[in-house]
Amino acid sequence: MKPITTILVVNNEEHIVRRCLESIKPISSEIIVIHDGKCADKSLKIASEFTEKVFERKKYYCPEPHLVDALYMAHHDWILRLDADEYLSPDLIEHILRLDLEKEPYTHFKANWREHMVEQAKHPTKILLFNRNHSLSIGIPHRAVEVSGEGLLLDGYLEHTPLHANFGFKEMLLKKLKPFAKVDAALRYANPVKIYSLNGENKLPKKILLRNKYPLITAPFFAFRVYFKTLKELIKSRNWFAFKRVLAVAHAHLIEQFLLSYYMYQEKKNLKNKYLITSADNDYDEEYYERGLLSGKSLYSNYRWMPELTIRSAYFMAKDLPIEEGAKILDFGCAKGYFVRALRFLNFEAYGVDISDYAISKAEKDVIKHCKLIKHISDLKKIFNVKFDWVIAKDVFEHMPEKQLSENLKELASITKKMFVVVPLGIDDISGNFVVPDYNKEITHVTARTDKWWKSFFKKNNFSVEKVNFNFRFCKHNWTSVWPRGNGFYILKSRHPKK
Repeated sequence: MKPITTILVVNNEEHIVRRCLESIKPISSEIIVIHDGKCADKSLKIASEFTEKVFERKKYYCPEPHLVDALYMAHHDWILRLDADEYLSPDLIEHILRLDLEKEPYTHFKANWREHMVEQAKHPTKILLFNRNHSLSIGIPHRAVEVSGEGLLLDGYLEHTPLHANFGFKEMLLKKLKPFAKVDAALRYANPVKIYSLNGENKLPKKILLRNKYPLITAPFFAFRVYFKTLKELIKSRNWFAFKRVLAVAHAHLIEQFLLSYYMYQEKKNLKNKYLITSADNDYDEEYYERGLLSGKSLYSNYRWMPELTIRSAYFMAKDLPIEEGAKILDFGCAKGYFVRALRFLNFEAYGVDISDYAISKAEKDVIKHCKLIKHISDLKKIFNVKFDWVIAKDVFEHMPEKQLSENLKELASITKKMFVVVPLGIDDISGNFVVPDYNKEITHVTARTDKWWKSFFKKNNFSVEKVNFNFRFCKHNWTSVWPRGNGFYILKSRHPKK
């Protein structure tokens, strides 16, 4: 086997997934299978025969967001990406086995894509194997992996035998492209859009940003751009069947692009996530807390109550900040409520909020009434009719994109006098990488910024910075002892506390 991670995203495809997995098994030292939404057939059971890394994830109705997650999870830099209705021919397998990937001068390898339901005089090619360090992947439909550098065409074929033949104009448009356009529009305005970038910079390309900003004005340009690009396939076809099919596909894609622009306009117009804490609340599930290290979803494993650590941390935090005895404290992002439990043990009037249904449901009986589930930052004032002395936000803000973070800070400033924030620091304000390498492995981390950026951001959002440290007694000591400037500990004072 080669140092290759194969990524397969499936959606109830038990009839064909085995064939695909059997073809990739000889060349893959790691296989990651992700099911789009809840599995209703035996797809994952079959996949578990080939790999332990089998996951059910949030329903996106397309594979691209899952591909981004899997790229971060992969142990190897060389990635083989295919669909469940595709499989490798023997010649293609043999050629891949002959490759010396450590010495090859190429960044990617293409394969001839042979579709069994269509007569093809000349086969199109598809990037099959690529080095993720030279790639860009964006979690929206129809965004193929972009790879920089030189590539090579492999021997053999990437065979394609779909369960259904969407060849007709009407069938393709109504059953495939129109639903995809709706999903595409929604994902383009997600916060954040999932991105795997070759330089770690989580920024969308300018052409996507332009279209997102002006969906209707740019519609003709992007629609006809896709149309003429598809028509180029006609030049490659040498028989009437292929000509008719490609022409139907081109017209279907033309209409799809106009539909996409309309749906984007509606999505932008009706955007209601201004006060949304994070768009990834469904990511904080059982897998995140109990098997995060295995899945690559988080740094947690068997997240549980450890009083010898949590009570000690709460005691010294209260002493060093300091927090007056009996103070009202809100643990913002309380998870299962363990820190709330520790603070109440120390006679503080502590409460907690979190967006995870799973975490809140697992709170202990003695604190569950003090830990509340919220979905929007505006829920705080609906739930708590009190003024807090302190808000504790430990390892929370790095999970929020900048826009939502700003709204959350302003809201928090209106309900508390002081706040203690703990965040992992970035190596810079551009790359999206953290000082502590392990922090880059958690797929829900979206904001990696420097100490200077955080101090400026707090000041812009109704807080003054009273004190900054890069270590704090009995708080994240396992990280701060190795990376002394990998975390920031901020004592903030609200500039607009409620009276």
